[in-house]
Amino acid sequence: MKKIGYVGTYYENGSEGIYRFEFENGILSNPTLFSKVKNAKYIKYHQDMLISLGDFNQGSGVCLIDRSGDIIDRLIYEQKTSCYVDAKKDRIYTTNYHIGSLSEICTKKGSLKLIETIVIEDKGGCHQVLFVDDIFIVICLHKDEVRMFDEELEMIGSIHFEQGFGPRHGVLSHDKRWLYVIGELSNQLAAVDLRHSSVVKMIPVLGDDQINLKGSAAIRMSDDGKYVVVSTRDKNVLSLIAVDQENMELKQVVSTQGDHPRDILIVDGYILVANRKSNQLLSFKFENGWIDPNPVSMIKIIEGVSIAMEE
Repeated sequence: MKKIGYVGTYYENGSEGIYRFEFENGILSNPTLFSKVKNAKYIKYHQDMLISLGDFNQGSGVCLIDRSGDIIDRLIYEQKTSCYVDAKKDRIYTTNYHIGSLSEICTKKGSLKLIETIVIEDKGGCHQVLFVDDIFIVICLHKDEVRMFDEELEMIGSIHFEQGFGPRHGVLSHDKRWLYVIGELSNQLAAVDLRHSSVVKMIPVLGDDQINLKGSAAIRMSDDGKYVVVSTRDKNVLSLIAVDQENMELKQVVSTQGDHPRDILIVDGYILVANRKSNQLLSFKFENGWIDPNPVSMIKIIEGVSIAMEE
């Protein structure tokens, strides 16, 4: 079945914004400019619309884009672009790496309204927000910390990592008991027991105990919940790790066949990889707990940094 996907990009080297592509049986095709948004660093498809971060004439913020690529509404509320966006019902949440903040935005009938911005810590490196029922988890890279907030955005707890771990992004186990967090600065994967708010185990994701090399970026969970896949930019590799509660085992490290894998996505038994600096979007076959190291398909996307698929 043919699916529609989108790639957000940095506004550099000739990129003009967000690109649309088609995907079927592992084959990527028809890359076209979808919407001109400057520095669409992260995108999210939600309720038949695309949500994108971006820079605008008066500042930075988010915008809503319909399926024709037209901007429905935009909201400018900060001076530097956030790095992550997600949505829950009629609320959008963004994290700002530079400012160290979390913002809540209401979207209603195609209109955006800022509800609140909380500054966790200046230059705290807030890189992602995750939802666990009514709890919001904010991953703070420069704090080596995960902070938890209630629906009123009041802090209710925190989880600490070893100094220099550099937590960037995480994924949740299907039962939401375990959080797997990739360390950008240490190239390690941590298993976090959310029930006891503690880091239980950490393993290197590059093999041969290589740590503290920096560059790990995206992390995704397989549909069956048995594996996580991590991209590491400076090494240009994907790492496949089997996970079962606190148990983690590195199974495979494969080349991304390009330079600077920024985002990855698992779709219909394939892994999509955006190699930013070599201007590629590739697909790799992923089945039976194994990544085929030979790409199935490749299209040119300039400066790709985030991937989203229509639901």
